[in-house]
Amino acid sequence: MAAANIPILLFEDLTGIEIAKNPKEPPRSEFGATSLSHDLLLLAGLEVIQFRRNQQVAYRVLEHSKGVIKAINALIKEIESPTEDQWDKFEQCHNGIDEVEELLFRLEDTSKDEAKRFVTVPKDVLGFFEEVEAWSTNRKILRDVARNLFSKPAITAVFQAPPEVISWKEREQQCQFQDDVAFFNELWGPIDRYSQQIIAAFTRPQKSTARTKEIAEIVRKIRNTIPGIRNSHLNVTRIYNSTWATFSVRYAFIIQGVMEIALDTITDRETALHFQSKLVWDEAWQLLQHLVSGREHFETYQTLAAHFEAFEAILKQHAIIDIPKAYLELMRLPNNTHRPYRARAVAIVSVCRTLVGQFKKLEAKQKAEMIESLENVLDEALYALTLATQELKWTNNYETDDDAVVAGFKTAQSALEASFSTFGISDQWNEAFARIDGAKTKDQNQAKLMNARFKEVCTRIGQMVNRITVNVNIQGGSQKITVQVEHTARLSVLLHTVEKYIDRSRVKSCAFQTKDGKPVSLNQSIAEYSGSTSGSCDITLIAK
Repeated sequence: MAAANIPILLFEDLTGIEIAKNPKEPPRSEFGATSLSHDLLLLAGLEVIQFRRNQQVAYRVLEHSKGVIKAINALIKEIESPTEDQWDKFEQCHNGIDEVEELLFRLEDTSKDEAKRFVTVPKDVLGFFEEVEAWSTNRKILRDVARNLFSKPAITAVFQAPPEVISWKEREQQCQFQDDVAFFNELWGPIDRYSQQIIAAFTRPQKSTARTKEIAEIVRKIRNTIPGIRNSHLNVTRIYNSTWATFSVRYAFIIQGVMEIALDTITDRETALHFQSKLVWDEAWQLLQHLVSGREHFETYQTLAAHFEAFEAILKQHAIIDIPKAYLELMRLPNNTHRPYRARAVAIVSVCRTLVGQFKKLEAKQKAEMIESLENVLDEALYALTLATQELKWTNNYETDDDAVVAGFKTAQSALEASFSTFGISDQWNEAFARIDGAKTKDQNQAKLMNARFKEVCTRIGQMVNRITVNVNIQGGSQKITVQVEHTARLSVLLHTVEKYIDRSRVKSCAFQTKDGKPVSLNQSIAEYSGSTSGSCDITLIAK
């Protein structure tokens, strides 16, 4: 059950909002003026605790937002019991509310997108680059929100004495560094695995050629050199440079996506051959050498940025781009659609795929004539599925139908039927209609079954008591810390908890390792690490 994996203790620690006791009715803000900020903090918190990258910066944003709201409420109390003219405090209070609301809106919007993303990428070029840009954009927005939250005069003014501002200036680079290193390490796993698969496939006896052997050698050099990025630009002993780290992680993200698409047997033949070409891998190797060399470290990065643009242009130049972008987005939506709409969402996408397949078969002149019909039906389908994904985000019941969503599905279905006629495949519509209608029945049946169980589910959410005692042995700090955490929590949560007990003025980097000295992934849950959902376990934290 997905809801049971929500780390409630982390949420309550970061936001100060208790929901474990009554998950159906979280507490409200103490004052009406801060109710919107409070609710935005709740919504953003529910998304942030599901992050699998950019975690440390986002955690600090939630923590400080909690402190800002608390400080504003303290000012309101003083204003409500005046012994003299409180205009200055009144102005500070409401200016602070306006600023924190604006930043929390940005945080919540970005968190909704970031919570559903990680390492895997779509098997198409446009969708792949969209994922890379989403990581870059979300990372920048989260860091901008953090910087503004800790530095905007209207927000810092609500504190009587703002030591947090000084603390953030000291910790900002540490949080950013930890996020970049963690994501880079997660990317390295697929790169290492895909590299070995490409090398094996391209050097297979009796099937390899001079070209494939040459590409295999380039891939081997890339695999052996990529750790040099970490040593050069993501190393705690070096000066951390956020821009250089951005390029480094971006390269790792792109190269693992290129490898994944090159290996994928479902990828269209033209794109697969292009991603297996010497042109692509020569440029990938040249760009990696540029990165590892450290050139431009203290300059404007214009040459390095141009090198990236040239590489990305090569990757895109043979991509099939005549399918409307709405189709790429459409395929993502069912992954975030709840019952009672998920089966219908999948069916709609499946029927749209039939039209897209028909479109691909057309000659250029015919495509020009049919593109408008295809775009219209994809837009209607996209609208319907977007409505469906917005339902049941935070609810205490599974309703069987919502008027707006149902109307959206009906409109999309009518557009599909008309488009089948336009494409000259009306004889296939009865089968497509039966697919959609059968999905509707399945959705409704599943929702009815879930309604009978939902009360029990809510009770179980409020009874998440399976916790593990973790004994953390700190090397470099000569210290042992014992904490209790939920067995479903990831090691990134444990790191956040333990860091509160470490002297950050002397420690620049923290990482877990096993008793035999092997590194431990922060994405691993406590239960996965310990092999149990209760009891106790030991882990070593290396503090440098």
